[in-house]
Amino acid sequence: MKIKQLLAILLTSIVSASVISPTVNAGTLLKDDFLLESFSKTVDYMDYARAYAALNGLESPPSDYHTYLYMNYINTSGLKLFYAGLDNVTFGEPVSFRIPMQSLIMHYKTDNHTRDVLLASTFLMLLAFNETGNSAYPDSPDINDTLWASFSVGFDLTTLNAALPALNSKTETISLTHSNDKLQWSWGMKYANLTALWWRTWIDPINPHFDNSWPVAISLR
Repeated sequence: MKIKQLLAILLTSIVSASVISPTVNAGTLLKDDFLLESFSKTVDYMDYARAYAALNGLESPPSDYHTYLYMNYINTSGLKLFYAGLDNVTFGEPVSFRIPMQSLIMHYKTDNHTRDVLLASTFLMLLAFNETGNSAYPDSPDINDTLWASFSVGFDLTTLNAALPALNSKTETISLTHSNDKLQWSWGMKYANLTALWWRTWIDPINPHFDNSWPVAISLR
């Protein structure tokens, strides 16, 4: 069966900055969860870090450190799909930090069921580009274009001595739902007031780097 005949996925993913930390009821991720047709839960990654540290004699993260991940899993029609989106990170402060990190892992068999196919994708940042006369691929960012990469953080940026937007971003998780025939699923995370820093960057495979100085722009979305 073709992959498009197995499942149609509707995923809404937008990015975020910082927000006053909401109350989160973290669940527990269990191996038996992956035997289910689907599940949706928020877990605290720091709980697993603390458990791992305790089992291996390592220093444990403080109890007021939290990293909340919004997770969704679908296992139907020969397709297994796992999604994890970073909601927020707190370090004992009332303010939480958000980084636009969302990952998707998909597994299915080929048409003759002889080979496994594994796809993985991570959304981390936005990229802007300005084409040059030497552009290798028109209407697409490439090594010969002028590139800028953005990264969203929730830290205090007052040292930039510039007029900055308030870091009051908010996040809303979209519940996992499906159509009656279970061929169409949807979920996601909505963000408001995204604050992002932009740096000049180069994607030369021999010398990938960015301009490690003040950011060239600050955007609010």
